[in-house]
Amino acid sequence: VAEKAILYNLLNRLKEFNEWSQCQVLSLVVIYEPSSEQEVYDLLNVLEDRLSVSNSAVVLATAKAFLHHTLSMPATHQQVLERIREPLKSIIGRDDPAVTYAVLAHVLLLTQRAPIIFEQDHAAFYCRTHDPWYIKSLKMEILSNITTSTNVYDVLNELTEYARDRVHPNMAREAVRAVGRIALGVPNVPGIIERLLLFLESGCDEVVSEALIAMKDLLRRYPDIAEVVVAQIMQALTPGGGGPPPA
Repeated sequence: VAEKAILYNLLNRLKEFNEWSQCQVLSLVVIYEPSSEQEVYDLLNVLEDRLSVSNSAVVLATAKAFLHHTLSMPATHQQVLERIREPLKSIIGRDDPAVTYAVLAHVLLLTQRAPIIFEQDHAAFYCRTHDPWYIKSLKMEILSNITTSTNVYDVLNELTEYARDRVHPNMAREAVRAVGRIALGVPNVPGIIERLLLFLESGCDEVVSEALIAMKDLLRRYPDIAEVVVAQIMQALTPGGGGPPPA
């Protein structure tokens, strides 16, 4: 009882504390065990406005509390995922690489559990020219997680542009790798395999090598596509035919 009384007293004064202190209180909320679903709703209502503050640490700590206390309440948990989407997107759009990376790392975990939440927000994860490489890499991994049959062509077109980057070969390689993951995850959409085959003709060693790796994974999972792709793969492996770099 004392623990509950102390926590509720802190929550009632939460807005008086600085951001660091708010995060400490929110960490106590996470380890607190509500006695009923109604108490969970009461906590969520009290903390609702903390999702709209400018401090990213407070937003993430609040999101963690929301997600933790609704794990056993599937319908409410889904609503929480929807609720935290916009605050997370807002932070991602800031020009602060360290904060953006931290939030993207959290988003990556969320997309692994519930990719449909960000399905309509794929453009928020497109790489910007001034993004550091480690952020671009994380964004492309997220894009491959949230790609579905409804947004696959938009995402593929964006990744194909990255694959044409000759100044930053790592960028091109990661883009092709993302297309390969999408091909494995959304296999029945026309054009994905053809896109990978086109990469074999790019003339860029890094792109060709990564495309061959992607095709290898596809052939292992879907051996019935062998007739379509093997001939072009063999052509890519032929000296002078746009093959990969020597081993």
